[in-house]
Amino acid sequence: MTQRKQRNSSIELLRIIAMVMIVAHHYVDHSTTFVSALPPFSGEEYFYLCMRSLGKLGVMLFFSISAWYLCMERHPTARKGLKRAWLLEREVLFYSLVLVCVCNVLLPNLTSTAITVKSCIPTASGIWWYVTAYMIFVLVAPFLTNGLRRLGKQSHAALCVILMVMWGIVAGLSPIPLFHMQYDGLVSFLFLYTVISFYRWYMDDMTTKSAVLLVIIGCICIFGSILLMQLLGTRLHSVALRNMSNFLTSNSVKLPIMMVGFGILVLAERKVFHNSCINAIASTTFAIYLISDYPPVRTALWNSRFGLAAVYGAHKAILISLASIFVVCITCMIVDFMRQFLFTMTVDRHPGAWFDKLSEFVVTRHSLQQIAQSIAEKPTPHEHLFESYQLDDQADEPIPRTESNTSR
Repeated sequence: MTQRKQRNSSIELLRIIAMVMIVAHHYVDHSTTFVSALPPFSGEEYFYLCMRSLGKLGVMLFFSISAWYLCMERHPTARKGLKRAWLLEREVLFYSLVLVCVCNVLLPNLTSTAITVKSCIPTASGIWWYVTAYMIFVLVAPFLTNGLRRLGKQSHAALCVILMVMWGIVAGLSPIPLFHMQYDGLVSFLFLYTVISFYRWYMDDMTTKSAVLLVIIGCICIFGSILLMQLLGTRLHSVALRNMSNFLTSNSVKLPIMMVGFGILVLAERKVFHNSCINAIASTTFAIYLISDYPPVRTALWNSRFGLAAVYGAHKAILISLASIFVVCITCMIVDFMRQFLFTMTVDRHPGAWFDKLSEFVVTRHSLQQIAQSIAEKPTPHEHLFESYQLDDQADEPIPRTESNTSR
């Protein structure tokens, strides 16, 4: 039996930090203080705006850690992707059902029929956007990995350049949404995976000095732009300018975010050590997100005395905010340790056993074997392929031309 490699605690520590960043972002982003109206610019506001900017960096890091290792799988298959999704769905479904029951009892005014229905199908309903996007990514990752490998180095590099120019630079440095890049989702994950896999397969030789430089330049861009936009907006009495101060951190594939995140990931991956306590805490990070960002819980947390609106401007507000963030993270961590213990006594006694039985049942069906054999026997239709000039403009010109236009 092949022994599994021990997790690098440096990467696991980074996973913990990324989740704290995400919770800190939610703390500010879901507060009425920074949603309804901006307060007068001050050092305190600048601190909270910087905290708000950490969210997409946390998302980028949290996803990129998975992508960093997934792309190095020797033989990715659809069955492995399905099994990963199956195992992940158990935790997601557990929390969605438990939370909806608890919230219906303790927070009935925040729990609607729509939330209850969505909680029964959490991944499909998108009650957590990250879960839905990541689950789809896990399912398509084996095909994406095999496809990118078959592209070869040059074509893969060209694809990375196109993605970086369009999304990372043109849309990434623009204060207005371009190329439908204003929201994170599956497309962002595919983008990051394409770039990370190219680095891992064909480069993977960035120096420590270069990684540090990426982090420094990215941080200057992020925090400098926040300060500049706030000062300029205050000077010109423009609320619109001040509201755009976080535009460089509105998406996880913005160029400055990728610079900081990629540099940090490279540095963390090179520092190898093992600590069972860090690894244990890191195993609860996904649950911290699920619990704290469940809609009724999120509203109850960040619109209460734990929220920013309740402490902003008060004495030691920053210390109170940091304490609130850590209390939420630690509480969710403790809850997930109890969930892990329950799973250890039940479904994790033989993890994936139900999936293996179900998949074995499916693949042994005679009708499915016949379909698979029929597909395998079909030859690849190379003889039906043709040159670019033979496309009859149907690909290059998707809007058909009329007969009168054609005859001219």
